[in-house]
Amino acid sequence: MLYSITLTYLHNQDELAHHTAGHKKWLADNIVGGNIIFAGPRVDGTGGYILANYPDDDAVKIALSKDPFIRYNLVSVQTDAVIAAIAAEPFAGHWAKEAVSLSVK
Repeated sequence: MLYSITLTYLHNQDELAHHTAGHKKWLADNIVGGNIIFAGPRVDGTGGYILANYPDDDAVKIALSKDPFIRYNLVSVQTDAVIAAIAAEPFAGHWAKEAVSLSVK
């Protein structure tokens, strides 16, 4: 199942800096493990966004609980399960096999 995960900072950058390396390691480990598709900061600077693939709600909750930003209550988290109904061919082939895939020019 795909998950849209929005993080919103609850503390200033100085406090976040103490856990940024751990957060980035958690992201990298989950990307390498095949669960996080992409992640990055929101353009407005208020937090971050993650698109992830986990088998179910329990698996995503367990994974998120290991992120230092979440473990230390530095961010609020909005997690939504989503169904990919239509997607670019490479994306659909790997992460959303149930989606109608469209070729990318």
